[in-house]
Amino acid sequence: MSSNFIINAKPKSSNAKSHKTLEHCNSLKPPKKPRQKRKGRSDTKPVTVIKLNPSPQFEPSSVMMKFMFINWSNDEEEKNYTQESMSINDFKTIDSKENFHCLVIDENIELDNKTIFAKVSRKIAQRGMASPVNTKFLQKYVIELMQHKPQVDRGKKCDSVNTGYRIMGSHADRTSSGNREYAFRPGVPDDKQEELRQKTAHIVEHLQTSLISINPLLHCHYSLMVQVAQTTTLDVYDKHAPAFLVGKHYHSRCHIDNNMYLTTATVIAPDKKHNNKIIYYFTFLTYALKIPLQSGDTLLFNPLIPHSCSNPKYKESYIMSAYVSNKTVLREKKIEQSN
Repeated sequence: MSSNFIINAKPKSSNAKSHKTLEHCNSLKPPKKPRQKRKGRSDTKPVTVIKLNPSPQFEPSSVMMKFMFINWSNDEEEKNYTQESMSINDFKTIDSKENFHCLVIDENIELDNKTIFAKVSRKIAQRGMASPVNTKFLQKYVIELMQHKPQVDRGKKCDSVNTGYRIMGSHADRTSSGNREYAFRPGVPDDKQEELRQKTAHIVEHLQTSLISINPLLHCHYSLMVQVAQTTTLDVYDKHAPAFLVGKHYHSRCHIDNNMYLTTATVIAPDKKHNNKIIYYFTFLTYALKIPLQSGDTLLFNPLIPHSCSNPKYKESYIMSAYVSNKTVLREKKIEQSN
């Protein structure tokens, strides 16, 4: 597997029970993808590969825990930056194109996973979560999630400003050696809970499926994530990432996430009149880099690189991501329902 993720997950104690699971993950190999030869058609997809080096201007120690601000055209006045904030107005912008995916790598990253981020072309996104049907679906889904799930506190290391933060899926249980499902609000009917699980799986499936079009460059990472989810306790969503978070008016500090795999993200605007407008910027501070996001875009990023999302353009905007947490991978018991 992508060994820098494995090394990052390694427990400090050599006696930790999770070593067994860790060794199993480290032994996983991507399956060979059969080559399909089609007469008159090329198997390659239009992908622009960009190689970057870290910016000498920003060391991790100088950007961690800071908020990244951008001045939107609808802002009434310029932002007043403090020691806890930075402007990204002058950061370099890299984006996919209408018909071209974008893959950005750093060849200086140690070991085998050199991906900084990948973003699906807008044309492919519009076939998936950016389609009119799915954007309407997303806009309804996030409102339902805010109604039926309780607020979640991410803690100091991943601090943020938000007006709503919800998670679907599983998490490490603090009272046992297993995992538990993130709870619903008291009184939410079982059928509504199952409906939201199915809707979550639908979203994650569309996001992950859109990334397959960038194959073979990301096939290795995707196939290994599937194996991790299927062969550990994390088989709740079948072949999909087992945790999905949604943030309303979400603005995060610069941080890293201890995840086992590359993280998938998307955003959704308040209503259809804003669906084709940039509503968020995702940032990688040590590269002085920002990526514009429109409703339904699919972004895949390396969670071990310092990152954050900017202040949203509209208050009712949402950002969401699907991920595989180290803490949940390194558990062996089946998931139980939280009370």
